[in-house]
Amino acid sequence: MTYCMNARQIVPHSCTNELSFRVYSYFKNNGSVFATQRLFRQHFNLGRHGKVPDGRTIVRWVSAFRTTDSVCDGKPGRSERTVRIPEAVENVLAAILRNPKRSARGHSQTLHMSDRSLRRILHEDLHFHPYKLQVV
Repeated sequence: MTYCMNARQIVPHSCTNELSFRVYSYFKNNGSVFATQRLFRQHFNLGRHGKVPDGRTIVRWVSAFRTTDSVCDGKPGRSERTVRIPEAVENVLAAILRNPKRSARGHSQTLHMSDRSLRRILHEDLHFHPYKLQVV
């Protein structure tokens, strides 16, 4: 099995530079783990005793590359937001301004969203915080 010596050809655009460098340097050095670690130190300006990937880790990355033809770790991406989208934030703000005396639970029922989602929008997106007036 032959591999390209050009890192741009063996690495997808979505992967990081560090991942592509690891696999590329392994193949460039004819499978030498020690030479790969040495190149890793030089490339990322690590000291003589700087932390570099373990030999077993490098071999695991290369075997994963051979089976999947990708240096990405294969972790699934984060799913898109379904409730805290800008339109929902605008709807919540309009509802609060229209009727500020209504409770958060009441707003969540009228807007047909969960109480937790509404509270997240209020707290994280609109920077509203719950409070009670206290008579001193």
